[in-house]
Amino acid sequence: MIPIHPSAPALRRLACAAALLLAGCASVDVAPLEKLDERSGDTLIIVRQPLEFVRVRPSLDGTRDFVRLVAVEEDHVGQYNTWLLAYRWTTIDKAPSPVPDERLGALQLQGDDRQWSLQPLAAVPDSLRARRDLYAPAPAPFAAWAYRVSLSDLNVIAASAVLTLRLPQEEIADPLQLLGDGRPALLQFAQREGPH
Repeated sequence: MIPIHPSAPALRRLACAAALLLAGCASVDVAPLEKLDERSGDTLIIVRQPLEFVRVRPSLDGTRDFVRLVAVEEDHVGQYNTWLLAYRWTTIDKAPSPVPDERLGALQLQGDDRQWSLQPLAAVPDSLRARRDLYAPAPAPFAAWAYRVSLSDLNVIAASAVLTLRLPQEEIADPLQLLGDGRPALLQFAQREGPH
């Protein structure tokens, strides 16, 4: 018999798949939510748990940068748009938090051996603007952006064993690390049945 030695990326994918399988066996519901937008009549399908990233700034005492990513699909009379919403805010332990600059919306997601460079839309679509049911942060001031994404990219992101995020337009080069692991919910969102 010939011994098989899988590569490191293959082992990471296998470990991630096993973790996601075990997470799916837990009692936590990760199925996407459906909401009717009463203003437009559109249906919004929302990931049950967002991805949340954090970076502690070494040069400033107690300062943390956060980015929350929320997958949303909008059904507008049978036309589907898939969005990734990003909320960016900073907390400072002993001072008021500044509002992040809304002009700095570029994101780079690194998942295992893949990278996604995302450029924001000119404006967040009206149906997605500042909605509490879309996990907008409170009470900190925040900036928000929307990105067009595909379900296949969200599927690969969700299956990544290691996931980090960079804000390439900001001065701080350190990546943000995954804090709130919504990967099982994102995988369920990306792989759900139905017309999309």
